[in-house]
Order: sequence, then structure tokens, then C-alpha cells
Amino acid sequence: MKADAIWSIALQKARGEDVAVLLIHDAVYSSPQEGVKTYACADDIRARGIISDAELVDYEGIVRLIFEHELVICW
Repeated sequence: MKADAIWSIALQKARGEDVAVLLIHDAVYSSPQEGVKTYACADDIRARGIISDAELVDYEGIVRLIFEHELVICW
């Protein structure tokens, strides 16, 4: 995960905001941050043959997450 994204997540958490992170593509190699709800694209996890501590979601789940959250930032 990019340093800017990690900084932004930490800042939002420090402000008391509810933060969720969705890992896609090679970002699925990142480890979930403590105290941050983290999701990962199940297809990307399987394609790379790795295991993740993040909650796996399919493409329908990704769309659901986008609509459930008030603000979406792409890095």
C-alpha cells in the first residue's frame, strides 16, 4: 500500500472517522492495518495464490462497499 494512503488512513482514524479499506490488484499483498476494517478482492487473492487476513469480497461485494460508504478515495 502506498505511503500516502497509509498516512491518509491514519489521519482519518485519528479524527475518529470510520475507515474501511478495499485492497485490489497487487495491493492485496499489503497487510491490514490495526483497527481498520479491510477487505480484499477475492479474485485478486486467488490469482496471486496468497492468503489474506482481510475479508474477501467478490465484484458484487465491491460495488456494495462503494455504495455503503460516504466517501471513496482511489490510490
